[in-house]
Amino acid sequence: MKFLLIFLLFSFSLKASETITYAIGVENLQYAPHFYVKKENKKLVYKGFGRDIFDLFQEYYNTEEKIIAEKNNRSFLKINFKYKPLPVKRLLTSLLDGRIDFKYPDNKFWGQGKKKEDLKKFARFRYSSPVTPFIDGILAHPNWKSKNKKFKTMATVLGFTPYPYLGDIKNKKVLLQHFPTLTKVISVIAKGKFDGAYVNIQVGLHKQKELLEKGKISKKNALIFNQDLPSDKSNYHLSTLNHHHIIEAFDRFLANKKYEARINNLRKKHSLDNI
Repeated sequence: MKFLLIFLLFSFSLKASETITYAIGVENLQYAPHFYVKKENKKLVYKGFGRDIFDLFQEYYNTEEKIIAEKNNRSFLKINFKYKPLPVKRLLTSLLDGRIDFKYPDNKFWGQGKKKEDLKKFARFRYSSPVTPFIDGILAHPNWKSKNKKFKTMATVLGFTPYPYLGDIKNKKVLLQHFPTLTKVISVIAKGKFDGAYVNIQVGLHKQKELLEKGKISKKNALIFNQDLPSDKSNYHLSTLNHHHIIEAFDRFLANKKYEARINNLRKKHSLDNI
């Protein structure tokens, strides 16, 4: 009986050691459809496209990458992701300090810290291939026309920076007003109090759909993405400081023909397939 117990404990320990858990630091924001957090059983649960794509990658890694490792006679550990929602300002420092293993979303043109030791660490940073594109631009009131009315007033969410307009804002050609929530931003534009809202277009349209369904704004005042005005188009990436081999595997996953349809279906599910 004693030997059986030792054997069972050893087997359990062996199975546990076959899996390694990584922490992905994510933004603690309501940023649907890209990502959002929801409280379930007193815990913050990460959801949206970001959650779905990393869950699918985990499935890919634990099957396809295992096959590759076995063919090359390499040892293999399955992976498991835990998602750690953090305030946006704490994400970068948490990655640099080793409190999380990955950061999402990220982009090499975003902030890289100010300390010399942080800049040295950035030399080791690895970014994945693009996960999904995004557009930050102007959602304007339907009565506003760029050809016969000059864009003068803008609203955005507190903490959101309208990079393409910083020059005009500095020169006082455009008046910028911040509001605490995206709901408030869309509402003031729908009422015609500002010319447009500088927001992430996918997120703004998703939130507007919710407000329309709840009757908070009318269909005739629904905002429109104005493509005539300057916008910022780029991509979200997964980043890491130390786990380059996982990023390499993630890039293989994004390019894998076997998973292509499933990845595209996730984009379609979250209305991110029309960019």
